[in-house]
Amino acid sequence: NRYENAIKAYRVSVDLSDMPLYRQSLYQKMYTLAKDYVDTLATISWLEKSMDFGSPLPKSILKDVLMQLIASNKWAKLDSTLLHFLKKEPFDKKQCFLCSLISSDTIKNRVLSTETLFLLSKFAYSCMEYSLSSRLLHKALKRKNFLKVVPHGRYVYHRAILNYRLKNYKKSIKWALIFTKKYGSDPGLVFILARSYRDLGN
Repeated sequence: NRYENAIKAYRVSVDLSDMPLYRQSLYQKMYTLAKDYVDTLATISWLEKSMDFGSPLPKSILKDVLMQLIASNKWAKLDSTLLHFLKKEPFDKKQCFLCSLISSDTIKNRVLSTETLFLLSKFAYSCMEYSLSSRLLHKALKRKNFLKVVPHGRYVYHRAILNYRLKNYKKSIKWALIFTKKYGSDPGLVFILARSYRDLGN
């Protein structure tokens, strides 16, 4: 359709331009189209394509797109959008508004994939929302495909550092030792082990 064609035309212009301000204005136009015509574009993978430019998705646009997808009950696209963002974009504390969005009753956890739940748990941890991070992790753990989707080392490491932040020092030590035994020493976990033993009075 014409909106999809417009996004493609903007993408070509972005690829051909070496002017940062002009490229940013084109990104803005693409994201505005994606937001305003989400229903029209719902049958194609427009969002993934329009986001895959190596440029961070602006905070205001990301929030608008996510809210539009929620309002339209586009759960599969919401999941793929979150997954794309969590896997592709470097952490930015300005995006921590996501924590309040995903902790609300607006999004039912069953609509999010196991991988998305786990990455959201890590994202919440980076935002220092440790209780939310723990809730998301345990919801992901209930999924039958968790161990198939999430690499074991990443899971164990995350659980060790998360338990430390939650002041569950015995559990933190347990998971840190599991990681160390299987994957070798890690500077971050050595620090956590030392602090956990100290906080336990050892």
